Amino acid sequence: APSMSLSTTPSDAPLMIYSYTPPPSFSTSMPPGAIYYDGFEPGTFPEGDAEWTTAGDALWELTSERAASGVYSIRSPILQNEELTTLTSNVTMTTNPSWTGGKLVYSVLAGATMPYDNCWYCVDGVLKGFLFGMTQFETQEIELSAGMHTITWSYTFNPVPLPGFPSIPGDRIGAVFIDDVYLMPIDAIPMTPSPTVSIVSTVSPSISPTPSPALTTVAPTSIPPGAIYYDGFEKGTFPGGDGEWGTAGDALWELTTERAASGVHSIRSPDLGLENITPFTSNVTLFTNPAWSDGTVVYSVLSGVAMPYDDLILYVDGVIRDELSNMVEFETKQIEVGPGAHQIVWSYRFNPIKLAVMPPLPDSHIGAAFIDDVYFLPGGLASAPSTGPPASLPVPGTAVPTIAVRPLTAPPTDQSPISVSPTPPLSPTTIAPTSTPPGALYYDGFERGTFPSDSEWSVAGDGLWELSSERATSGVFSIKSPMLIDADDTPTKNANVTLITNPTWDDGTLYYSVLAGVNMPFDDLLVYVDGELRVQLTGMTEFQVEKIELGPGPHTITWSYKSNPNQVDDFPPLPSGRIGSVFIDDVYFVSGGAPGLPAVPTGSPISSTGSTTTS
Repeated sequence: APSMSLSTTPSDAPLMIYSYTPPPSFSTSMPPGAIYYDGFEPGTFPEGDAEWTTAGDALWELTSERAASGVYSIRSPILQNEELTTLTSNVTMTTNPSWTGGKLVYSVLAGATMPYDNCWYCVDGVLKGFLFGMTQFETQEIELSAGMHTITWSYTFNPVPLPGFPSIPGDRIGAVFIDDVYLMPIDAIPMTPSPTVSIVSTVSPSISPTPSPALTTVAPTSIPPGAIYYDGFEKGTFPGGDGEWGTAGDALWELTTERAASGVHSIRSPDLGLENITPFTSNVTLFTNPAWSDGTVVYSVLSGVAMPYDDLILYVDGVIRDELSNMVEFETKQIEVGPGAHQIVWSYRFNPIKLAVMPPLPDSHIGAAFIDDVYFLPGGLASAPSTGPPASLPVPGTAVPTIAVRPLTAPPTDQSPISVSPTPPLSPTTIAPTSTPPGALYYDGFERGTFPSDSEWSVAGDGLWELSSERATSGVFSIKSPMLIDADDTPTKNANVTLITNPTWDDGTLYYSVLAGVNMPFDDLLVYVDGELRVQLTGMTEFQVEKIELGPGPHTITWSYKSNPNQVDDFPPLPSGRIGSVFIDDVYFVSGGAPGLPAVPTGSPISSTGSTTTS
């Protein structure tokens, strides 16, 4: 790689000026037209490279272990630990303020695999995408406008976080490597073309494919009106002949004629039999075309799985979006996605909670997942009928999601919330000592001490939520879930608290502060909107601000606390520091167009749980 020197111009805020002298002794070369390039060959990272910084629980470092070219690259630190503590490390590049705009091009080997670790990147604090599942270096590009920008790559160990891992694949790399970083102005010609589709293998390809907009299936299934991509698997070429698909894991998904939503073929999760109850995972991934606009991915699925035997989890760009189980026939699902490339992963897991002995199988258990009739509708077209709501996606500009968004088709039937139809007052129910957010039409900080007799609130279940002064995000009071776990008794129990909004409200945003001090497999918190599951909240140690986008008219928002949700017979030891309760405070509604959320205290990231947002 060329050597790099750094100088500054005299000013109150020095500008970084990069100049280069590519020595012939280095094997890497300056890309034609690039105005900045670092292949890390001088060996000066990070102290000698002023445009680079690293921070976190450990630091990124120079390495000769792997490189896209030359000898050196930079790599993420080893964060794996026996306690499975979630740890994060960032590396950041800051561009020259005189940058005129164009592309940042870099080579990356993101050998991270969910749920063990992941890597995401952001520009100026805005989440742009996820990188994982790679086995070799791939070229990535980021469009940058003129001026100074910060580009951060963040590597996290146990990002969910989980109290225990499934068996770790033998070929897992468990690190991220970055090399050959350069800036290409708008009027220059890039050195490297856009990446093409990888051949499917036992490890999922993770580069951005360019599948043809032409349909990959013609007959006997029919082309949905308006679809610019469609695969009903009737050509029988999955997976080797369908470049936009990949399959990976302890076993591979396969083409089957066993069941189909239409035509003859679908794809099916692997079957390793029940004689060996060793947990295993198998993924199938669809890589969308980076040229696509925003729109809807529609698919048919028969998820004949049931806990504790097996489950099926849907990820979009590395974030859980849906949990699919207990189906006996094909159902149509849809996922709203933003423009650009996305990775949509269906992950089938056998024995996910690692039971030593399986209970008797029910006669109706299918034990497999089938997917068929996958297609993409661009934004603006009518979407297909769906048995469930579109999956929620992160709002651009928010912090990296730390929760799993899992839309389902129905709320729990064993503990449905009390059915009441209040008309909550438009004036805030709490004045002091907490303050009314600007523009709020409704606010309750529970300081009047009248919960749950407030008409807009109701409680139901095996125990009742109650007013508490134990913890609060502001003022003295919050509301708290009941104690449902008994050390000597572990039945599954529910306790719900429900807010019913004013039917005269326009569309807007409901904000609330929550401390979900719960941990799987002991307990969890699910949030429903109008009977549809929107988010699962767990593992918090302090209050976080959450928000839900709502349409006009009345809505029911239910926070459902559940003990032993997986019906485990014997709990593992309780983790130290576990809170074991949920607290909710400072609930308010801001109508569309009104001033938004006031400044959030440090350490309280905002995340969206609304069903109408797109990535």
